[in-house]
Amino acid sequence: MTSNHEETPLLGQSRIPPATLIIPVAIISRLASRLPSTTTLHIIQQLLCRIWYASHDPESVPPIGRIPDDLCAIPAVKQKYVATVTTMALCEGIGYMVAYSALGFLASRLGRKPAIVTVVGVGLGANLVMLASMAVSSLTVQLSLLALWMIFDALSQPLIIVFVIDLYLVDLVRSEDRTTALSSLWGWSTLGTALSSAIGGTITGASNRDAVVYCVAVAIWTPLLAYIYFLVPESFPKNKRDELLAATQGGGSGWRKFRAIFEPLAELARSWRLGICALHALLVDLGGSYGVTAMLVFLTGVQRYTPQEAGYALTTLSLVSVAVLTVVVPYTVSMLRPMYTQRLEGETDTAARARDRVDVHIIFTSWCIDAVAYILLGSVTSRLGQFAAVVLIGCSAARAPVFRSFVVASVEPLKQGQTLAAIEMTAGFGKLLSPVLMGGILSATVSTIPQLVFYVQGAIVVSGAMVLFLIRF
Repeated sequence: MTSNHEETPLLGQSRIPPATLIIPVAIISRLASRLPSTTTLHIIQQLLCRIWYASHDPESVPPIGRIPDDLCAIPAVKQKYVATVTTMALCEGIGYMVAYSALGFLASRLGRKPAIVTVVGVGLGANLVMLASMAVSSLTVQLSLLALWMIFDALSQPLIIVFVIDLYLVDLVRSEDRTTALSSLWGWSTLGTALSSAIGGTITGASNRDAVVYCVAVAIWTPLLAYIYFLVPESFPKNKRDELLAATQGGGSGWRKFRAIFEPLAELARSWRLGICALHALLVDLGGSYGVTAMLVFLTGVQRYTPQEAGYALTTLSLVSVAVLTVVVPYTVSMLRPMYTQRLEGETDTAARARDRVDVHIIFTSWCIDAVAYILLGSVTSRLGQFAAVVLIGCSAARAPVFRSFVVASVEPLKQGQTLAAIEMTAGFGKLLSPVLMGGILSATVSTIPQLVFYVQGAIVVSGAMVLFLIRF
């Protein structure tokens, strides 16, 4: 297939720019992936509760149907619930490592579009497997299918989907527009999360059947796959892939091709700036990637939020994030860059250095807000205070897309995708370790000092944000 053919969608050339065509993918994929999230946590809590009572006091719970939440609020069930969620988070961390490396390689060899189709297809498969687990009566088969679901779900997490869409968008936008474009894309993507949190909990609550929300998710994933296949063009055509392959010497034997999957990591060791970026990504994901999970465990397991209430909290978080990413960040960047440029007037690379300073200052401020917000969440006891903390967490949303923009500004355009993949692999290692460290702290203190995990998280992420000041810009 020639480069021209790849850049033309199967249904013909559209007047809509590719950067606009990808926005529905960002919104809908996040909507579909997060739609069953609160329902899934409630299913797990109910299953663990039933297992505990089956071995300790079987007559206290109904033989079929849902168990009252009051019965599941005992410390033993809480600890098993936290341990299970931590295990799931650990699987997600492994999924990040595998997906970032595999999808980064796929995107550089076959193009960005096949990578997007792959991860969306895996997301569809996760929901089909969950529906299959609900349809069987054998406990052994059900547990096997749930384990398979966990693998599929770990490989199609929202951040993995956003990663491949980031790769697509970075190919299309100019350097001066990149921070704003990535922030807006993350904002529209987060809108999908906002819709899913409210809709998913409402569907489950109204229907009183867990399977319904997964059927709705399948009905969303399927047409999305068709939309990508027929309407979205390739952003990294074959001539650029061949040029990158020649530059990185990625051909040759099977072993050499396997090593090429992890070759982007070697670039991090050759550049001081990229090495610092990798250290930042490792630390903030080590401390921060478990944050939302810890928040959900804290709200549902300690504060006894219902699935609907937890869904509303996630919706609040997402809507604030959407506003910050689509309105506040573009405005802040447009306001600060001229000021920083004026201060650097007369020095070399004024525009690039001004962009870097604005990006780093936004990243650092966002992580400080995040740390304060989570500590506040664990310190207050009223619903109003907890929702205020959730709003404040949403105000820190700029950190992720702005950091990605800062990373790709560190290399030439041809290697931006590979470099972003390498940073995401490093961040994925932090995500892998985070449930071990942070989840272990939460598991050990959930019945005594559940807010301790938020203090540790704040210390780690602020320290990780500070290392960016080691870069000269």
